[in-house]
Amino acid sequence: MGGTKDAVGTVLLGRPKGLSALVALLRGLEVPGAGIEAACRALTEQFHYEVERVSVTPAILRRLRL
Repeated sequence: MGGTKDAVGTVLLGRPKGLSALVALLRGLEVPGAGIEAACRALTEQFHYEVERVSVTPAILRRLRL
């Protein structure tokens, strides 16, 4: 996860685990269902996708145990 302009602040959260793990993560980040569906659909066709309006704070990372 990182910024939209460059890799500054990018955080590697783990290894690819599949769409079910992505869905669980995005639900934990309180991404709406339509945003989760769009991310899953896009990532079946490309390697990079940006989920809009998601803020990941240290508190959220602790809550998700990441």
